[in-house]
Amino acid sequence: MANLKGLLDKYMNDGVERFFHDVFNGEYTPVKNAKADVVLDIGALAGEFSAYIYDQAKVIYALEPNNRHYEELIANIEEFELNKIKPFKLAIAGENGMGWLITKNRGGHVLGSKPTNFMNMGEEIETKTLASFMREQKIDHIDILKIDVEATEREIFEAKDFPEVAYKIDFIIGEHIRDLQSLFEKFGFRANGYTESERNVYYKRI
Repeated sequence: MANLKGLLDKYMNDGVERFFHDVFNGEYTPVKNAKADVVLDIGALAGEFSAYIYDQAKVIYALEPNNRHYEELIANIEEFELNKIKPFKLAIAGENGMGWLITKNRGGHVLGSKPTNFMNMGEEIETKTLASFMREQKIDHIDILKIDVEATEREIFEAKDFPEVAYKIDFIIGEHIRDLQSLFEKFGFRANGYTESERNVYYKRI
């Protein structure tokens, strides 16, 4: 049986950890009024948003490319029996292939070019377009798509095959998608406003 209280006790009492505090204090409030049978959590880190939406969801696809965070996510799923969460060590990007994840502060890793300076730490990771991932996992519909990939959101939603799956998504929420309104409107979304923290913006299918 899922032990969300145990997970929250682990992180909310940690004075250094801010992500669980942010998520559970207003960043994603609008999703509480949305259907959430199938959820895609892109940039899942340790599972903060997945935990926030857990009781509403039937299945959560949690994607985290950073090796350390992915191991933390797996450990949380196992320790707290969060069996609705299906984890993937993967970066959603504009193309299928391999990419370089540049290591920054916790939760701040970004896709970029492989550095020539060995002091620039990072790791090579697999990348897939959103449409490719949905095809491979046989996902026909997404009720809520949460995305936090440190300002590489545009390349994901401008991928050549995104139009194949755009109409299969009902609700998109994220921090770095404010300037994508015209793109989303082409696919039948309407900008519905900001979250209480005003860090995220969300779009709903009309």
